[in-house]
Amino acid sequence: MKDKAHAQLASFTQTPDKLVKPRTALKSKINNITSAHGINLKSEEGGVIE
Repeated sequence: MKDKAHAQLASFTQTPDKLVKPRTALKSKINNITSAHGINLKSEEGGVIE
């Protein structure tokens, strides 16, 4: 059973990387495109994304 539990734990720890990295890359692409057109988007914290 330890092998299955270990595999589940490894899967759970890898999941955030699989979700966060593509999200960050997509947000950067969107920001770059909008910025090129003179549109500055606000960040989640309420400031302007630089």
